[in-house]
Amino acid sequence: MEQDNEFWPDGMVVGVDDTRGLVRLKFTKDNGEHQSLVIPRGALPFFAREIQKQIEPAAATPIRPDMIPVGTPMRLAATQVTARPGGGARLELTVEVPTGGRTIPIDLPPSELSYIMTELGRFA
Repeated sequence: MEQDNEFWPDGMVVGVDDTRGLVRLKFTKDNGEHQSLVIPRGALPFFAREIQKQIEPAAATPIRPDMIPVGTPMRLAATQVTARPGGGARLELTVEVPTGGRTIPIDLPPSELSYIMTELGRFA
């Protein structure tokens, strides 16, 4: 693969433009730099399939949050926030535990999302 200008992000935000049928992946660095990738919604299945091929088996397995025993040491490896139809958001936390990576999805209705944003804002 040819090497172009590489951008090593610290985070990512997913945005959706329903009127134009686009999904924007905004990759950000802690210093405020960012780059975006815009994907037509119709290309998402292909895009997701190709990305999925690059993930090692069981590297990030969706689980029920109650399947991680209390007291298990874990490290937050990644986060992703996506808008939910009708409002609110889905927060996905990818954590590393001794048995491998796990993705924990958390659906937040608008009222809870607003509360969490207010609470987190106290620490910014």
